Amino acid sequence: MIAAVRRLPPAFVLALLLQGLIVAARLAFLASGSTWWMTSASWALTSQGVSFVTLSLLAAGAFDLARRTSSPAADAARIAGIVFTTAVGMSVAGILLHYFQMTRTDGAPPIEVLYDIESYAWSLLMIGGIAALVTAGDGWRRVPALAGVAMVGIVISRAPPVLGTPLYEALYSALGRAGASMVFSLSWLAALGAVAALIAGTEKAEPAEDGPACERGLRRTSSALWIRVIAAALFVAIAMFAMVGRRGGGAASVAKFLMVAGPALNAFALGSFGFGAFTAARSGVRDFSSYALYGAGALSLWAAGAMLTQLPWLYQRFYRDDRGSFGGDHGSRMVETLTLGIPLVAGAGVVALTIAIAGFARRRDLQDLRDQTSARAAAFVVLIIASLVIVQYGLPKARSEGMFLAMSFAAAGAGLCAIAMMAKLCSLAADAVRQAPGLPTATLRPPD
Repeated sequence: MIAAVRRLPPAFVLALLLQGLIVAARLAFLASGSTWWMTSASWALTSQGVSFVTLSLLAAGAFDLARRTSSPAADAARIAGIVFTTAVGMSVAGILLHYFQMTRTDGAPPIEVLYDIESYAWSLLMIGGIAALVTAGDGWRRVPALAGVAMVGIVISRAPPVLGTPLYEALYSALGRAGASMVFSLSWLAALGAVAALIAGTEKAEPAEDGPACERGLRRTSSALWIRVIAAALFVAIAMFAMVGRRGGGAASVAKFLMVAGPALNAFALGSFGFGAFTAARSGVRDFSSYALYGAGALSLWAAGAMLTQLPWLYQRFYRDDRGSFGGDHGSRMVETLTLGIPLVAGAGVVALTIAIAGFARRRDLQDLRDQTSARAAAFVVLIIASLVIVQYGLPKARSEGMFLAMSFAAAGAGLCAIAMMAKLCSLAADAVRQAPGLPTATLRPPD
């Protein structure tokens, strides 16, 4: 079992683990008779984040598999990577469609046809991606039953509406809503498990290190963190405009815009950080821990997916008050839930990247980078916790505008310093990768 896991690209292992945890949690709720998870806003955000991460991991794992295999398996894996990357884009498009639905005015033409197109495109992408991975895994020739399990599982869990709607109605009548949801979740997990088993049996070669790709990934994480610095600066601007907005004028409109633009910019930065970490992980630089890099990217992408899911509801709160019936209390819960959990998970992603950099510095015996990593990691944790404590517990208890503004500046300042330090650390790590010596050049010499 352990040997089979080691033969899998780390991204596939993490994707399978995430889905296993989600299914285990749902089974636990189902066994206890609890239906909380079916209406919980926090569970909805958690599931959406996990779905976003899983698709990203499958795309990264497919591209990694393409580097480890030869044609035609490599071509099939590359196609799977493109398909799952498109599926990630479809996830974002679905959120934008939700946003478009909320911004519609009375009398606007129906957009149900767009939802139908999205549903069919999503189903075809997922089925095509799994089929490509089955083809990339040579094990399907030896164990065709596994290929059958993978295809049946994906067709059940991601069936197009023409098949999925009657299937769900039949399962709903027999098992109820919770039971039907579990059937789809287990089918998706079975498809991923069968694909993993097929890929584990594929002959793979150890790919050559791609130092430039690792450097690009680390520099992308640095750029993403600098974008988060800008988002933190917007937090200060929000506080200032909120104060001025209480006295009237156009400041209130600016404050509302920043309340939506700030999280949108932060979600973009978190996504960029995650994909940058994935790029570094796929580079194959052996002194970097692939699991630490993929873990850093997965944590950041989960936060990005959760924040993206919140954006339409956030827009509704500030710009569509007259349509409160659209979301009702659920809309408010979607905006207010996980206000502490999302920043903590995003911070954990940065810490995971720090662990990867520290391991790289230790294995390469880069003492200066090791010292920088230790000092900056400790300061980052302290400053981020201080910032979150101020936001969660200090601001609600502010008794005056001056105190509120001072606390806002303190929270933003702590966050700015913490993220800026880590952005610089990522740049230092990228410089270390670029300056690393390559393999010595072989020279033919005539015999003496």
